[in-house]
Amino acid sequence: MQIIAFGHKRFVGKDTAAHFLCNHLRLVEKVKNIKKTGFAEPIYEIAYKLYNWAGFQPKEYYDRNPHEKEIILSEINLSPRNICIHIGNTLRDL
Repeated sequence: MQIIAFGHKRFVGKDTAAHFLCNHLRLVEKVKNIKKTGFAEPIYEIAYKLYNWAGFQPKEYYDRNPHEKEIILSEINLSPRNICIHIGNTLRDL
């Protein structure tokens, strides 16, 4: 098994690069067993369960509307990005 990871600043095309690589490996290299997953996917699930009452949306919503991650949720005075960062850091520290 090989793991390939993309990491960098936000809005630089990590998902686009990962989609391109997966498609290339499937079509050109004929690799059958490829899974694309994001490190933050479980964090978004946790955040949605905890903060959907405050307007936090499922990850798919933010995938389609990436700039919405920056908008402050008035009920808790945090952006979805800040919520995910806080949850991720807390879990890492455990």
